Amino acid sequence: MELFKSHKALIVLLLLVAVNVFIWLPQISPQPHVLRVSFLNIGQGDSILIQSPTGRTMLIDGGPDRSVLRELPKELPFFSRHIDLLVETHPDKDHIAGLIDVLKVYDVSYFLNP
Repeated sequence: MELFKSHKALIVLLLLVAVNVFIWLPQISPQPHVLRVSFLNIGQGDSILIQSPTGRTMLIDGGPDRSVLRELPKELPFFSRHIDLLVETHPDKDHIAGLIDVLKVYDVSYFLNP
């Protein structure tokens, strides 16, 4: 019992670290070999994120404003600031206005527009 009292703070700290690892681990390492398609909740407009089994990412449209930047971190690992392919389907504001902000924040390898 004496050992527990002297190391109480250390034990509490280790428990907190363990809980955080179990909470964050699924977000840090996405499931391998799974195709993920996420329809982002950006209000009026469209934005779709596709993640391939090999880890490639494609964002289709960006919605009417910066709200795509609020939704992308929910789907991508928190350390990821890279999108392999950014696609603009057509130049209406409710599809492309958010792409400007995506280009400012994320490193985009390729951009495809009609």
